Amino acid sequence: MYDLIRDGGFPMFILLALGTWALVVAALAWRRPDRQRMRMARELRFATLCAAGFGIIADLKATGVHAPHFEQPAFDLTHILVQGFAESMSPGVMGLSFAVIVSVFLALAERGFVEA
Repeated sequence: MYDLIRDGGFPMFILLALGTWALVVAALAWRRPDRQRMRMARELRFATLCAAGFGIIADLKATGVHAPHFEQPAFDLTHILVQGFAESMSPGVMGLSFAVIVSVFLALAERGFVEA
């Protein structure tokens, strides 16, 4: 988890805040199904996915800007770009993980809402 946050950089803090908020609201919706909570969890899930997209794009931009200036005799530019691309996917991994868990909570909340 620490490596994921370190690799993703600053956008990961935005993603952590939105994802945690979405997770808490979705868990509350699951415990006490309510249309308003469920809608808020859906909107926060969407915001989390948007933040993940933003993080990926921001990280890819940083890779493109800084990779040509990275001077390390042991690595060529291709290796540096591939490593930068791999690190740039960190927001996607975290954002989609939050979205999956929130979706499960929302599915359980929907089931509870229908049964109530």
